[in-house]
Amino acid sequence: MTKTNRYVPVLLLVACALTFAGCATALAPSGAYTDKTLYDADLVISTSYSVLHSFVTFEYTNRATLQAANPTTAVAIKAAADNVRLNSRAWIASAMALRDAYKTNPTTDGASKLTAAIAILQTALSQATQYLVQTEPAATATP
Repeated sequence: MTKTNRYVPVLLLVACALTFAGCATALAPSGAYTDKTLYDADLVISTSYSVLHSFVTFEYTNRATLQAANPTTAVAIKAAADNVRLNSRAWIASAMALRDAYKTNPTTDGASKLTAAIAILQTALSQATQYLVQTEPAATATP
């Protein structure tokens, strides 16, 4: 398996988990989570770092290959990766702080703020996964 191939299965699995996590209508009353807002936040926060790190690593490692395959797409991917490099720590820190505040005092306002922070992470995760899946054949092609 090539260096770039190892990211795609993991990221597809994470993308599916994040997609379907929002579909649950009820949490088990005896489970670890009785609050869906906390469950969703923990799921996204716990996977964000590794997925976003994989994305920026993928972009950096495959920059020349991506540029050769499709310069326009390579520019868009680099811009997205640079945005992640610049902002991901703040996004994750903000989501964690809002998650802790909501857990301590679960208010409607706290839930709204936490949901907004999680939405930012989900957007970044979705974009990263989309680029990884879209570019995988070009990045793993061998001469």
